[in-house]
Amino acid sequence: KLNKFDKPMNIKTKMVSAINSQTSLSLFNDESFIEDPILYFGYQKNRLGNIVDPKLVYIDEDQVKWTISQNDLPGADNVNITTSSPVAPTATPTLRETAKKKSS
Repeated sequence: KLNKFDKPMNIKTKMVSAINSQTSLSLFNDESFIEDPILYFGYQKNRLGNIVDPKLVYIDEDQVKWTISQNDLPGADNVNITTSSPVAPTATPTLRETAKKKSS
């Protein structure tokens, strides 16, 4: 989730600061480690809780360098991004048939 400045709403930790500065380390002692740029896929929520304004965000040196949103894509008028809320199953009451007692 992004704040109004297009920055992720992460809890500030050393790892988050390292990611926002584009400094990452290999998890293993791997000599073939290639440092690739880190992109965030972020969104915001409206007052109803719906996801709006999805975008890719590139952050370096703790600053937003660029963003790509749906409006930046050529032919974005033809692209329809929709979100839907999960539908919870509805419980319906049922009547259980009772077994008849045998008369002796």
